[in-house]
Amino acid sequence: MDTKSKREELVNLLGKYKRNRDNIPLEVLKGKYKDSYNGLKDDLRALCSEYVKEQILKDITVLCDDEGEKLLDSISKQYNFIKCPARLELALLKEMSIDEVDYIIEPIKTYAMQEYFKYLDNHNYLCFNEESVRNKKGLMVFNEVLNSYYDCESKQWGSFEAPFEEMNFRVKATIKCDNYPIARE
Repeated sequence: MDTKSKREELVNLLGKYKRNRDNIPLEVLKGKYKDSYNGLKDDLRALCSEYVKEQILKDITVLCDDEGEKLLDSISKQYNFIKCPARLELALLKEMSIDEVDYIIEPIKTYAMQEYFKYLDNHNYLCFNEESVRNKKGLMVFNEVLNSYYDCESKQWGSFEAPFEEMNFRVKATIKCDNYPIARE
């Protein structure tokens, strides 16, 4: 299920929860319908958690290395630091607003992407051969996370194929790129 349909499902489930809250007294929901009411709240929490995780991490790919682990840990710590779980619970079960959920996670999405671009910058290699140095043309940057190269001349990213067969040298370098082939927030 993609994020858009997950959001739609969350909206539908939230609508059901809201209708129950609007039409049935809370004492009855917590008494006679306790099991189904609690089940509905649990389903809302679980679906919201999946939705939020996908929203925050949808454009992020990491290598199985210490830096990737640190990045994900940093995002998780920031998520908890700004008290997202408690605020999301309030947005869902009290305010009953998916828009509030989106508003709450926006800063963490921004933080995650800022940290991710730093992570990507640290996984770049400057690639060249003797001819590219001599002519000052043909330099490329290879990003091992995205498995893509950036042609400095055409200023475009491409797949990791033919161009690197001719590149004799690779130097790992922290190179800041402003146009990775993923959406910037």
